Amino acid sequence: MASNIDFSNFEGFFQTGIPDEILYSSLLLCVALILFGIYSSYVKDKKQFVLWSLFVEYILVVLCSTVVFRSYFAEARIEYMPFWDYVAIANKTPGVSVWDIILNVVLFLPFGFLLSAIMPTWNWWNVLLSGCCFSFCIESMQFIISKGIAQTDDLMHNSLGALLGYFIFRMMRKIIKRNRNNVWLLKNER
Repeated sequence: MASNIDFSNFEGFFQTGIPDEILYSSLLLCVALILFGIYSSYVKDKKQFVLWSLFVEYILVVLCSTVVFRSYFAEARIEYMPFWDYVAIANKTPGVSVWDIILNVVLFLPFGFLLSAIMPTWNWWNVLLSGCCFSFCIESMQFIISKGIAQTDDLMHNSLGALLGYFIFRMMRKIIKRNRNNVWLLKNER
């Protein structure tokens, strides 16, 4: 069975729109900040410092790529209809592809993952709600300053990405704990 999904927009999948000088300077600054945190005697909780540094860098990169360095649209527009992207893909609407959906989910995986690491007592609902709020802020800014189409679909896909990031973190944490326990058991057997 042949696939009817348009994968033609893949070449632009990882383009952020952020000028290289700003992106690389920001990443370099984040690495320097993390190294400072790791080797500084002023930082008491090094793990939290590193996680917060990564989270802030992630937030800045997302805001720059979705709002700040995005090109202006002729008019502000909101698409309230849920699953509009799916209908547009099925109707082969130019400029809309499955990669838009995938990118919106993948874009928020780090949000859920890092937030779960920073706030280990939070449950999935807290992370989902935080992801939804951050996505709502992005969509609102895009509408207010005409930097994209504010879509219900983006909100749903971003929130799904945050939730998946939460579950990936929990799964990895469980695997690491289990392996640590197994290594500990092996050490005691010797």
